[in-house]
Amino acid sequence: MEHDLSLEGFLNSGFLKQENITGIYSKEKLFSRKNDVFKVEVGSGSGIKQYVLKQYRGESRHSRIKNELYFYKLLGNNGLKAPNIYYTGEDMVIMEFMGTRMLLDYIIQEENSVRDENISKHGDYLGQLPSLKGTLNYIYDFNKKLKVLTGKSYVLNDMNHRNFLLPKGTVCRVDFEDCREGAVEEDMGKFIAFFLTYDPAFTAWKRSVSESIKAYCSNNMDVDTSVIDREVEKELGRMVQRRK
Repeated sequence: MEHDLSLEGFLNSGFLKQENITGIYSKEKLFSRKNDVFKVEVGSGSGIKQYVLKQYRGESRHSRIKNELYFYKLLGNNGLKAPNIYYTGEDMVIMEFMGTRMLLDYIIQEENSVRDENISKHGDYLGQLPSLKGTLNYIYDFNKKLKVLTGKSYVLNDMNHRNFLLPKGTVCRVDFEDCREGAVEEDMGKFIAFFLTYDPAFTAWKRSVSESIKAYCSNNMDVDTSVIDREVEKELGRMVQRRK
């Protein structure tokens, strides 16, 4: 029943008429701690289509949806992949379905494929992990492109690896609610902290890959790795406080 109620915005929106939707075939709740997010499969005049319905929860929902739509609009056709927004309501958006393959899935799979005795033999870890390297480039390019577009330094801020999808070998970001002004080193530090602490946390593989991430940033990006190190420690400390 909760799922059916959560689809009221979709059913009552002008989107059904706009897209000539004749019926809803299925719905699947997707992971989100802050909102109600569904993959919705519908029938239309042009066949079966899939969309994502995102309904914002909480007292801050109006400011969060405004912030998210601002960054979606800025990205537009500027080379960074994000879902197309098809419809917006007071507390909801309907957007393009980009698949369910998350960066977190990719990392788990890659770590499970590595034999412990081979960990120290890899020189360039990121050379073996193109989707991880692509995500780092996305984070950096987001900051650089937004500087050009706005004159300000913005960060994605939320580095949950579930917010990066990997459709057809590319990298796509699907959550811009928490974007704010900040230095790119903040995002890189948070990214490494999240990376290190996904279960199983602080493995030899994760530690080695994290060092490769910092080396890649140092060699290929205009960043201060000492600041990244500080941001890693700050985020790890925040994680401890959140879990108390």
